[in-house]
Amino acid sequence: MQCHPEYNNECPWFEHTETGLTSNGRQHCPYTNPNASEQQLVRRLQHLLPDATPRVGKDDWQCTQCESNYYGEHYCLTCRTRDFSQSKWVTS
Repeated sequence: MQCHPEYNNECPWFEHTETGLTSNGRQHCPYTNPNASEQQLVRRLQHLLPDATPRVGKDDWQCTQCESNYYGEHYCLTCRTRDFSQSKWVTS
């Protein structure tokens, strides 16, 4: 990861670097491999509101692979994927 320090009244932020990612990270990380429909939505919203920035959604998740419960972004740190996680608020 690369840290971008505070500059011109912007908050500091982090960015993935391609050299520091594992093959699993390149394949599953939502930051380096974003969903195409999500990218289209962000572009449409930024066209309407040019100064708006995307917000990271956080939720309560349950991973059916390792049966762990976690809060935060949609990515199980134990399994290193989001494929088996679903929101705890989703009803079947």
